[in-house]
Amino acid sequence: MEIFIRKVRGMIALFILLMSALMFFTVYLPIHREMTNTTLENFILLSRQKEGQVAAHIQRAKEGAASISSRTVIRRKILEYKGGTVDMEELRTYTAGPYAEGAKALEHLQGAYRIVEAELVASHAREGFTPNRDPNTLPFSLSSLTVVLEGDQLIVVSLIQEGGKVLGRDVLYFDMRDLLDGLNAGGIQVEVLEWNGFKQLVASGREYATVGDVVLREDGERLLHVTPVPDTDEYLVLSILKGELFLRANAISFVNMAGVALLLVASFVFINFVILRQAVKILLKSEKSKDLYKERAHKDALTGVHTRRFFERWTEKQMRKETLEEAVTLVMIDIDGFKVVNDTQGHLAGDRLLKEVADVLVPSLREGDLVIRYGGDEFLLILHNCSGRNSHTILERISNRLEGAEEGRAPVSISYGIQEVRQPKDIHHALRAADEKMYAVKKSKKRKGRASHV
Repeated sequence: MEIFIRKVRGMIALFILLMSALMFFTVYLPIHREMTNTTLENFILLSRQKEGQVAAHIQRAKEGAASISSRTVIRRKILEYKGGTVDMEELRTYTAGPYAEGAKALEHLQGAYRIVEAELVASHAREGFTPNRDPNTLPFSLSSLTVVLEGDQLIVVSLIQEGGKVLGRDVLYFDMRDLLDGLNAGGIQVEVLEWNGFKQLVASGREYATVGDVVLREDGERLLHVTPVPDTDEYLVLSILKGELFLRANAISFVNMAGVALLLVASFVFINFVILRQAVKILLKSEKSKDLYKERAHKDALTGVHTRRFFERWTEKQMRKETLEEAVTLVMIDIDGFKVVNDTQGHLAGDRLLKEVADVLVPSLREGDLVIRYGGDEFLLILHNCSGRNSHTILERISNRLEGAEEGRAPVSISYGIQEVRQPKDIHHALRAADEKMYAVKKSKKRKGRASHV
């Protein structure tokens, strides 16, 4: 009997051991692997959302710098100085007031400096502000805006031009600290590295995992997502402790496996049911988080409409098809006089105007049609299975609604161009055609002083 009992005990122990091993390889490992992958995907989506905030901050700074440099009256005063009509002191006296007024309207601005022939003509700065780099020593491009990240300062060098000639340059310093502090949330640290720092990071770390087209790196205990900062030579590094990132996944996996080992003794079938049900709940919750981050990455934070990144993904999806399932019409829209609103009323007023236009566009379209903020004050509409006549009808209705003053909103005029697409390969050509038509409308308005469309 004792031998039989020992055999039974051995069989029970072997059964529990085998079932534990079976559960480990068939349940624990797949769940842990899936939760790890979902956690990495969520980290990437959250990183992209933060990257989008940095890119938007830089774009607003560039637009602000360009608006300062394009102010006509004080720009033409430089021409008078170049022609010998006024001297440097007269130029400084005339420029100081309007320049400071324009600089005050720029959000997050710390300091602005106008330089002509290596001489400081005008400046405006917050109290106690000190530039990280001398405005006169900063490099600049003759063909575009120059953007430099120096510590917690975003520096934009904008050329002052007239008739293709460079008259001088504006050097503007924008605050990055508040933005970076705001991004350092949820355990994620955000920092900016210049080229040498990036090389050291690559040399000291190694690749951790590839998720889709994204390569994640690790440096000691930290997981890194590295991406170039738009329009600069710097890199944005988003990092989080691996232990903190996978804490929940590891804890849940450990608890589940411990539960399997303990509850197998009592009831294998019941435990199997409980663990699988719990795992499904966790995976569903993780998938919901993934969908939420994906939606944030593809939604414009200001207007709530789709982003240009979404349009690029949509275009890639269409290009993989041999033919479009239905005809598509692209409509490029530009807000008339938007630059004037930014220059005279400030960027907050410009932001309100963009949101008001988006609030009119979205409910004016049919279900399934798309509204995209393409860039700056440009919107792109994607109309499905919509004839040329119907497209014009929809845009005329939108234009009339915007031009009609409503409670709390001033009349708004838009210019737009319409182009139909029938083949996926023609999408980029149609986009350019719609853009050219829209700009033709704007030129026509300037000549004739009335609204028109193509």
